[in-house]
Parts: sequence; structure tokens; C-alpha cells
Amino acid sequence: MRYVGAIFVTSVGLWLLFTIKMFVSPPSYTDICGDPGAMCCLPCAVFGWFTFVPMGGFLLALILFLPGHLLVCWTARRAVWWLPSYWLAGWVVTALIAVVLFSVGGAILDRKVIALNINNGILATKAWEFIGWATVFVVFGLLCGACYWMMLKRAAGAAGTRGS
Repeated sequence: MRYVGAIFVTSVGLWLLFTIKMFVSPPSYTDICGDPGAMCCLPCAVFGWFTFVPMGGFLLALILFLPGHLLVCWTARRAVWWLPSYWLAGWVVTALIAVVLFSVGGAILDRKVIALNINNGILATKAWEFIGWATVFVVFGLLCGACYWMMLKRAAGAAGTRGS
């Protein structure tokens, strides 16, 4: 349950931060709609930002981070030396596993990978994309790890005060 809570709190916090940034400095109509010739519905874009982005991002994070989290949980339960603060590093490992799964999934869905050629620069492009996504996922993982650690400390503090 802490896993879902950590991802939820971090996702909501980042989504609120980006939403406040958009209210302070709103994007232009062309930034939202992209191609000027395409049909664009500004209320549809707002509806998508307030519904599909939070729900879709939260579910994607839950799915992508689950394999790494299960591996880290398995390690934490078997390691007698595991401290609650090690969850920060554990969530970074979880994020790195998630970015590998995300990149492999994107590579499978990308038609350009079939015609992979070193001379046309696709490897360099994919490497830079991986580095960018890895940075985003690791920052998200660190925030989730801090949230998870705080939940553990709060639970330990509540358990300590109940026994007194």
C-alpha cells in the first residue's frame, strides 16, 4: 500500500506543480494545438490535462515501477542490514529498471528499430532519449523514495507511541 501511496503523492505533487506553472505562465494556443492546420479543441485539451494526464500517468508509473519495486522489496526483506533510508537508493534502482522497461517497450513499438543502422544516427538519438528519460525517472524515483521513507518513519513513530 505504501508503494501506491508513494507514487500517488509524488504524481499528484508534480502534476500540481506543472498545473500551477501553466496558470502562472499559460502556454500559447499553438503550443497546445501544435499544427495550425489541425483541428484543436481548447476545452478538450484542458479536459485531457485534468483527467487523462493524471490517471494515465499514475497508472503508467504503477505498472512500470512494479517489477523494480518487487525486486527491491525482495532484497530488503532478506537483507538484515537494510535500513529505512536505503529505500532512497532502492527507488533509484526501481526507476532505472522502469526506464529500461520503458525504453525497450518504446523500441519494440518504434518502427525505426527494425531498420536499425549505425550510419543514420538512430543509435545516438536513442541513446540521448534514454539519458533524458533516465533522468526524469530517477528524479521521480528519488521523490517516491523520499515519500516512501517518510511513510516508514511515520509508521515507526506511530508504532512507538502506541506501545508507550
